[in-house]
Amino acid sequence: MNNSLILSDVKTENLTTMSTKELANFLKTSPKVILENAKKCLPNKKIENGKPTYWNKAEVTVLIEQMKNSNPLQEQ
Repeated sequence: MNNSLILSDVKTENLTTMSTKELANFLKTSPKVILENAKKCLPNKKIENGKPTYWNKAEVTVLIEQMKNSNPLQEQ
């Protein structure tokens, strides 16, 4: 059974701000994956080691698109 999350099914309209950990849980991935993708698609986002990073709806949308594009096999 494939239990991977299909990112196109993720709905973001009810999101406000989320921490990296909350977002990772929501997307069923790790905080490390969130941060790695953020470096690629949100280079101006300030991410400090040891401090929580919060993501707004627009940033979450960009991150989801980045993750879909970096793993196109999930779309099948």
